[in-house]
Amino acid sequence: MTNLLMTSRCVRSCPYCFAKREMEGSPSGDIVNWENLIYLADFLAASNQDHLSLLGGEPTLHPQFLDRVLFGGFT
Repeated sequence: MTNLLMTSRCVRSCPYCFAKREMEGSPSGDIVNWENLIYLADFLAASNQDHLSLLGGEPTLHPQFLDRVLFGGFT
């Protein structure tokens, strides 16, 4: 399975967070641009990969998460 780090943005508020201590002071504004996400999605499709995990930080904090992932923006 492929893991895709969409952003390093994170509010670090999950009660089970294991990264809170280790990520303190790390950049919080990094995001993967959509051109790179489309390139990676095309590469995975050509490689017959059928599973993709979206990771982060918190992937839902990516500014275009809803538009692209939930509403089919990878087509």
